[in-house]
Amino acid sequence: MFKEQCYDIQEHRYFNNLFLALIYVNTVVMAIDHHGIDPGLEQALVLANFAFTFFFTVEVVVKLIGLGFWDFFHDNFNCFDFIIVFFALVEVVAIGGGGLGALRSLKVLKTFRVFRVFKMFRYLASLRIIGEVILSSLSSFVSIAVLLFLFLIVFSIVGLHVFGGLRDPASFRYGVDDPQLGGRSNFDSFYDSTLLVFKVLTLEDWEFIMFRTVEYAGWGSSVFFVVWVIVGRYTFLTLFLAVMMEAFESKYDAQAGARTPCQLHG
Repeated sequence: MFKEQCYDIQEHRYFNNLFLALIYVNTVVMAIDHHGIDPGLEQALVLANFAFTFFFTVEVVVKLIGLGFWDFFHDNFNCFDFIIVFFALVEVVAIGGGGLGALRSLKVLKTFRVFRVFKMFRYLASLRIIGEVILSSLSSFVSIAVLLFLFLIVFSIVGLHVFGGLRDPASFRYGVDDPQLGGRSNFDSFYDSTLLVFKVLTLEDWEFIMFRTVEYAGWGSSVFFVVWVIVGRYTFLTLFLAVMMEAFESKYDAQAGARTPCQLHG
């Protein structure tokens, strides 16, 4: 009887709305914390964390009783909630034993509070769909990332052999002639070449890097930078977007296919 009551409670929309609101409030409370915080406010935030930990523990216990052990841990979101609550309880016990000094020494455990915001994926259907699509596309993202890394290595080696050592070291001072780049805007070694190619990929002062290279390597070197920006930045970005769009289309096509037979049967 008690198990059925717990099951009905955790299925009720008010139960879900309550914890969704708590997630919002928890995020705001965590954002209030800052370096040099007033001791009184710090104590209030600690007490607020105790309250949030209590409520989220109740949520896990109610679901664990209502669903049963195996059904509870069969759901990935429930496993995630259990891990977050576990580390939150460890933090509470540590603080209870050592006061605020223990809280400062257990900053790693505080980071687990931040992950509570991801609980929104459970309660907001739109976020849940996006999360499922991203997870289903993870293998494709990894393949594209590996391909991008290989292109980065290729362009780094090309830059090393084509532009490395061309400038006159006596007329170019590291960190002085290129202060924005900290003295690393060169192709003289594989490390520096890889770092420079990655900077160009981020589009951070890439035109500055290109014109500094043009000064000692000629205008033909600009082709190298333009091609890398097109290939590394825009082509691979398009691939990421294409994979994401394909995953969304597959997700909605599957949902539409599942609804159609039911509608025809009705």
